[in-house]
Amino acid sequence: MGRDHRAWWRGCRHSGSPRALGPAVGKAFREVDARVAVASLRSLESQIAFDAAPLWMLATLLTLFAGGSLLIAAIGQYAVVAFDGRRRSREFGVRIALGASSRQLVSSVISESFRVTALGLVIGFALSVAVGTVLARVLYGVTPTDPATFASVFVLLAGASLLASYLPARRAANTDPMVVLRTE
Repeated sequence: MGRDHRAWWRGCRHSGSPRALGPAVGKAFREVDARVAVASLRSLESQIAFDAAPLWMLATLLTLFAGGSLLIAAIGQYAVVAFDGRRRSREFGVRIALGASSRQLVSSVISESFRVTALGLVIGFALSVAVGTVLARVLYGVTPTDPATFASVFVLLAGASLLASYLPARRAANTDPMVVLRTE
């Protein structure tokens, strides 16, 4: 029975338009049971696309919101590092006057800023693993602890943090020590 059934379905495949197949399907249903009516006829691909459309829209919205959140966080980190750089301009001027290189100042500012980012990544990882186990049933095609996903998110967040810290750090490293020391 199983083999005959599968052979029958292979014989029922249709590669044309579902609209052209509609009358034949309606006739076949009427032959089996006259009370059955065919309301709509779609291909499996179009039915799957129709059913998945709300999920795609939700995924698109979540991606847009996540991108906006990343942008806001990067702008916020840029502002904090720039404000701290302005506040510490006298210190930077003294360090440059005493022989510190621009590279040393940039790496100092970035490392201070990245410590906070590293702490946030560790806390975020722990929270996402905890929430991921709860949401495991609604994840499709990925596990709650997918290493590739975590690695790509870490690289994206670390890259955004480094860029947001580098720009004001570079500006702080270009401080003219004579101008800064004369202002006091």
